[in-house]
Amino acid sequence: MIRPDSILDLLDDAENHKVMSSTRIDMLRAMVYGNMSMPVLKESCMRRVLSARETISNPDLHLSAMSIMVEALQEQGKYSECIPMVIQGMDLAKKMNNKVVEYSLLSTLAMVSFRLEQYQDGYEYLQRIIEGGSKSDNVRVLSHVSYAYGMLINQLASDERYEEALKAVYERRDLLERMKEMPGPPSGYIDQQEAYLYSKMANLYLSMGKTTQAEEAYRAFMQTEEAKRVESGYTILPYLQKAGRHKDVLERIRGLHTLWQGCDTINMQYRLLLEYEAKSEGALGNYKRMAELDRCALALTDSIYMRKTNSRAQEFATIFKVNEKEKLLQEEQARSERSSLMLIGAVVVLILLVTLVIVVYLNLRRVKQRNRIAARQIEELLEQREEFRRCLTCNDMQKDVPPMGEKAEQDEETNGTSNQSYETFLRMEQLIMEQQLFLQPRFGRDELLRMTGIHKNDLSCLLKHYAGVPNLNSYLNRLRVEYSVKLIKEKRNFSIEAIAEEAGFNSRSTFYRAFYKQYGMTPTEYIDTL
Repeated sequence: MIRPDSILDLLDDAENHKVMSSTRIDMLRAMVYGNMSMPVLKESCMRRVLSARETISNPDLHLSAMSIMVEALQEQGKYSECIPMVIQGMDLAKKMNNKVVEYSLLSTLAMVSFRLEQYQDGYEYLQRIIEGGSKSDNVRVLSHVSYAYGMLINQLASDERYEEALKAVYERRDLLERMKEMPGPPSGYIDQQEAYLYSKMANLYLSMGKTTQAEEAYRAFMQTEEAKRVESGYTILPYLQKAGRHKDVLERIRGLHTLWQGCDTINMQYRLLLEYEAKSEGALGNYKRMAELDRCALALTDSIYMRKTNSRAQEFATIFKVNEKEKLLQEEQARSERSSLMLIGAVVVLILLVTLVIVVYLNLRRVKQRNRIAARQIEELLEQREEFRRCLTCNDMQKDVPPMGEKAEQDEETNGTSNQSYETFLRMEQLIMEQQLFLQPRFGRDELLRMTGIHKNDLSCLLKHYAGVPNLNSYLNRLRVEYSVKLIKEKRNFSIEAIAEEAGFNSRSTFYRAFYKQYGMTPTEYIDTL
């Protein structure tokens, strides 16, 4: 929708001039708010529509209104209200013999069940659609059956039930073959569905280790007209990346990038594109490009989050604006009831505010509680490591000192790693800790080898076996992050940049990534727990 505000103004003008009924206008408003991703306002409009006499007396209008209301409730996660509304709508659809709406609502019920982790119920609802509609001669009904198959395939694949998912794929392909011979499907619809189906088939075969069948399914995908379209990249990217065809991934992504040129709205779909591109660049050894893409994806995530926050603020601002308009209309229609209507409006606003405050409070409380638990775990981990390092200076630690990490124990048992190599690691770590070498920005492998006398071929093995890290940089970053925790607690007046610099990091972003990678929370979130 290009200019939703203009459409809303036109609807307001139509209502003022009584060009059409308020019920029809509210229906159109709800559709506009749906395209603007404002489900609260969409729900508000539909509640007025459902309570109108015109709706109650018109079964077709009533059923359409209930379908839109279900969408609004589902978008907000109001499943306790959504489910009864779906059941009520299905009963009405059955009475009217409207299979299209009935199966649409049944699909919604299946989706809600999966989100509530009631998987068996979700599968049963999808089977009801498939069994009830597969023999229909109505193309619109069959399209809902095809959609149900799509949901079934995705959920089965998510549950790693690949054989069943593959069986559903072939059944859906047979359904599409039937639809080819029938009038009604939009141009390109069957080809698009078949392309999507072959991409799913390729993924499933690859997940089952059947690469030959997967390649055959991929070739079938490439023979569709949909495969020639740039947009088909979104469909086939998962298979290409899983199959290790990273050059093909990057070629598809270059085409997809052209779709976003000049686009003023960047969303999570574009972020996913950056993730695919970064992973393939890394697989091809282009680590610098991969790092750039990761940074872009991170920045884009923050941007999308802020946009969603602003959108929510705009939605609530619009809610208040709509409420004000409603009050003015009510005053014009019934001035004698102005006082009571204003009181009702104030109560509604108060309830909305209280609800908003409660939701924000509960969310903040959950986040703080989670961060406090994580902070306690960090404290315990650091205390354990400090205690362990203190023990290293004791004489009795030279006798049967257990290696760090379960993997090191297994390696000693199977490969016979000598106590001498572990003592070498202990001396190395003690030297690094005592002289705080990890705080020196230019300290690296060559300096460490020179100071300890360790052979360069042995260093990575020592770090992997006894520190559980792949390289020296990861090991030093871990020590720097641990040191930064001490700084945060001791120097409360220091900024994040100062802590990062003091801990040996060359930038704030590097510090953030290392801290989050090690503890699963950002430095700012950790500071908040203190």
